Amino acid sequence: MINVEFIYNNLDKLFAINFTMLAFIITAITILQTIHTGRIVEFRQTGLFDNVIKRYNNSIFWNFVSGIVICLLWFIRADIIELDIKIAICIISFLLFGIAIFKTYQAYNFLIYFIKKQ
Repeated sequence: MINVEFIYNNLDKLFAINFTMLAFIITAITILQTIHTGRIVEFRQTGLFDNVIKRYNNSIFWNFVSGIVICLLWFIRADIIELDIKIAICIISFLLFGIAIFKTYQAYNFLIYFIKKQ
């Protein structure tokens, strides 16, 4: 059986991982800024650069939302809520965390594309 108490008590780990991913996204944006500007102009002309900005913006948004929601849900005292509510909190937290990881993957996929074309 799944140990809901253990998962619920360790949601703070997801919060830490989430904001670490957010820091890596900011680092990736810095790397994008250091890529030769001629290449960025070329991608802007083809319309790909707007997609890059959109993907990074989505990644930052979902990492922020996921981290904040997980943090706020984790602050709810474990001893005053029912098991069903803990299960719901865990599912919501993992769902948001999964979306944030997927959006981060998409953003880094674009970064790799830029680096390959450099």
